[in-house]
Amino acid sequence: MHTGTPETETKLAIAEAFTNAYREHAAHHRAVREAMCTKALFPALCAGIRPYDLIAGRKEHRPLAGFSIMALSDVANDRGLAGKYRAGVPLTAQDGVSYHRHGAFVGGYYCHHDLVRKAVAELPAGSEHRDRLNALSAFWRTEETRYIYGALVSEELRQNLGPAQSAYGYTDIFLRLACASLDYDKLLRLGLCGLEREIRRHKARVGADGGLYEGMLLMLAVVRDVCLHYEKEALAKAAAATDSKRKSELHRMAAALRRITVDPPGNLLEAAQLMWIYSLVCYMDNYGRMDVYLGDFYAGDIDSGTLTEEQALSVISSLWRLIADLSSEGKIGAAAQGRIITGGRGRRNESNADRFALAAMEVTRRMGVTEPNLTLRFYPGQAPALMEKALDLIGAGCIHPALYNDEVNVPAVCETYGASLPDAEQYIPVGCGEFAIEGKSLNSPNAKLNYLAALDLVLHNGRDARTGAQIGLACGERSAFRTFEGIVAAFKKQVGYTHRLMARRHAAELEAERRHGSFLLMSMLNGRCIERGRSIVDGGIDYNGGMIETYGLTNVADSLFAIRTLVYERGVMTLAQLVDMLDSDFEGHERERRAMLGLPKYGNDHEGVDTLLCALHEFVCADVLEAGRRAGLDYFTICSMNPGGYDMGRVTGASADGRKAFEPMAIGNAPTPGRDTQGLTALLNSMVKPRCMHGGYVQNLKVNREMFRGPNRRKLEQCLGTYFERGGCQLMITALNRADLEQAMREPEKHRNLMVRVGGWTSRYVSLPRDMQRAILQRTMYAA
Repeated sequence: MHTGTPETETKLAIAEAFTNAYREHAAHHRAVREAMCTKALFPALCAGIRPYDLIAGRKEHRPLAGFSIMALSDVANDRGLAGKYRAGVPLTAQDGVSYHRHGAFVGGYYCHHDLVRKAVAELPAGSEHRDRLNALSAFWRTEETRYIYGALVSEELRQNLGPAQSAYGYTDIFLRLACASLDYDKLLRLGLCGLEREIRRHKARVGADGGLYEGMLLMLAVVRDVCLHYEKEALAKAAAATDSKRKSELHRMAAALRRITVDPPGNLLEAAQLMWIYSLVCYMDNYGRMDVYLGDFYAGDIDSGTLTEEQALSVISSLWRLIADLSSEGKIGAAAQGRIITGGRGRRNESNADRFALAAMEVTRRMGVTEPNLTLRFYPGQAPALMEKALDLIGAGCIHPALYNDEVNVPAVCETYGASLPDAEQYIPVGCGEFAIEGKSLNSPNAKLNYLAALDLVLHNGRDARTGAQIGLACGERSAFRTFEGIVAAFKKQVGYTHRLMARRHAAELEAERRHGSFLLMSMLNGRCIERGRSIVDGGIDYNGGMIETYGLTNVADSLFAIRTLVYERGVMTLAQLVDMLDSDFEGHERERRAMLGLPKYGNDHEGVDTLLCALHEFVCADVLEAGRRAGLDYFTICSMNPGGYDMGRVTGASADGRKAFEPMAIGNAPTPGRDTQGLTALLNSMVKPRCMHGGYVQNLKVNREMFRGPNRRKLEQCLGTYFERGGCQLMITALNRADLEQAMREPEKHRNLMVRVGGWTSRYVSLPRDMQRAILQRTMYAA
């Protein structure tokens, strides 16, 4: 009888071992259960050392069942619900329940039901493997963390943050602990042994009531087991190696792996190896202020003669390659993760950190990879060599690093997150650029909100313009809006209601995660979890909040400006006529569309549009914070940075800024591609105006490479310096020629190494969907 491939058997065996551990420890403390389930996964998921690796650590990224801070969920159900809604099939209350139990990502316990279904489909009826796979899927249907979350969601949340709103392009939700961070500095200072001593000291203090501590100790044992697993493999490969250089490398790797199980790391290789193994088991793919925690090791090895500079760069290159391979090997989200922070205020031993930062940029220049997503924080008085090197890289087409202005961002984190100044100085952009406080905050962006779709709902009294279904608030028919201010008030009412729903939903998600898991590896290196005896989701973290990914606010400003001008000031059309034009996607109204396109747009230093945007920005930032406080969160904020402007634009109708239906929207605090027509100074003047009281905005800029050469370089530096002095919080610069993009669209096979900034992350241009390629091509190219 055909029972499946050896690969299927291996994956199934691991998933069953994980499931059995979950069953067997059901009555134990949730921290103990989590540790024992992780033990069933590691080192079973570990993949082998490759011939070019100087650092060990790879894994199978998608086990059939597991525990993670963020894993790809079973998305087939969501797509089916969206298709059902768009086909006009009425949605039921059960559809709302089902939607909230699924989603693109999930944190905690999960099962990849889509992978199980695929494996089952390849097997004949009656096969043993098929029965076992079906049994696995059936068990986890009611045991996943998202099942617990689904039971906590109110009917109001299901109806107003459900499949209808998602299909309309208005909202979307996740269940995850993304954009997290670890205190890697503590890990490397204490080592596994030091962490164990700290945990045992606090466990002795609480006595028998130490389930969390027991789980932590068991989890540290899992990390040690992974180190020893790779030590054994490295020694075996060394014994078989015929090349003396490779044999020596493998012996050094094995020695480092053994050493970090019993002592804190003593050199760069050991430090990089420990942080990587810990990250591997934790599923952590943001790597924080690496110049701080590796800087002393890097400088110490070179100064002592342990390593030459080239040898140290080789170690860093090996780490970069492991991070980059996460994306090429199918790690979901890797293109938006892999973030490494250098520079900025609040660094210990800044001179050594600077040396590492320069080395990190040099490795990035040499390797030409999209990940790691290198970032440079800066402030007045920082060593000028860091910014000079950064601009050299960007001008050479490396894309990295992204630039973050501490003079703006540190005070903003104090205000928005309620953080102390020393804590705010430890802010790090994570994921696509969302702000976190390293090792102290929990603020996963677990909801999406499309402000342009909100305006469309207002113009249709809360109804879906395509189906007539009531999916938003009924704020009044279009004839009721006798003043422009009435439309703005209705817009604020609609999004304010959704802000509060999302804050309550986020609180419900945190409660589900608290009930079901302890997220031990995160808890050991976050906040005061060990001291307090509480996990990261149970009061151990210092700043417990959340975040909404938002899209289209600049399009809203442009659209409202057009409505105010054409309807309420010039009176050239009624609001009803304008809405009818949008509903027809401007068919037969090209003259009116040209009029809308010809009005001033954000990104051109136009006082009217920019003032309107700033007022909207101030409202949404303040309103989201208030919604978070009402929901019991320390803070709740917004970010705007990744390609949801493309994704949500694909299902968002035409808008009064002249955008046709289903075309891309603007990304972050940037104009719609091609609508900034008044020059670089005007664009930068617009971008500094919205006050920085958010959780991260993207400011993308496309510049001709000639701007980085000869006398143009000095002009560019002065322009950027003025922008940052006037309050620019961040900038991501793509340096290339328009012809490069055009040729890449025609002959992608010849331009596979052409990299671009998409939103908060980087991609190879030819790997992007065609509409995203066109949108990037349409971005204004600034030249001397």
